Amino acid sequence: MTLVIILIAAFFIMLASLAGLLFAVARVGNWVQDNLVYLNTFAAGVFLVVAYNVLDEAIEYSSIYTPTILAVIAGFGIFFLAEYFLPESHCHHDDENCIHANKDKRKAWKVLLSDGVHNMGDGILLVPVFLIDIQLGIIAAIGIVIHELVQEVAEFFVLKKAGYSTIQAIQKNFFVSSTILIGVLMGALLTGLDFLIAPLIGFAAGGFLHIVFVDLLPITAHEARESKKYFEFFVAFAFGVALISMVNLFSAELLERSGLDGHAHIESEIHND
Repeated sequence: MTLVIILIAAFFIMLASLAGLLFAVARVGNWVQDNLVYLNTFAAGVFLVVAYNVLDEAIEYSSIYTPTILAVIAGFGIFFLAEYFLPESHCHHDDENCIHANKDKRKAWKVLLSDGVHNMGDGILLVPVFLIDIQLGIIAAIGIVIHELVQEVAEFFVLKKAGYSTIQAIQKNFFVSSTILIGVLMGALLTGLDFLIAPLIGFAAGGFLHIVFVDLLPITAHEARESKKYFEFFVAFAFGVALISMVNLFSAELLERSGLDGHAHIESEIHND
């Protein structure tokens, strides 16, 4: 059952790749483009809660802390290295240098390839989070959707600059976003090995910490300094923390009413599915 929920969550994350459709409606597209920096900051608040909860679960699940702590460091480090060697996977909507540097189709395909690798990483992270706690998995998926929305808008601009039509750009984004399913499959296979469960949860925690402290918060700090709108960015960040905390409480109550246990039995869940 949990694997089905993970696949449904992955599908909704894939839908973020259709963000380019928003720009087919002028008013909606303009609003999204003007407020993407605040959505990014909102996502930082969401992921901070997710990272804390996953880290707490990783430590709680571990009988020996050292391998888990090393796994957290490895998760952070691997995502850091991936971004260092594949910087094209993190073009941002207002980064004209990045967008114009990838304006030919060969470089646009490099952006798509990098994003595909990034999406597989998201899929791997989702599995252990859902398996330790369904409601935490839902929260993590919401955070990834928001993050992907911002990222996919930037990628849409890159593809448009490269000469692709709106439909072609959206189609290619959606196709590349499907690589998250490969990541989910890889994560499911890894959780089938009992001795890897605790390290994999730690790895997921490290990955989410990287998203918060290397990807999202630096952008927020830069945008706040540039615009001098510190209060607005603080509100967006605080709103992300508050809203996802309320979602946490609501989803726990909903799961209880539906008869689902928030904490899944990791050792048997994948095999039962």
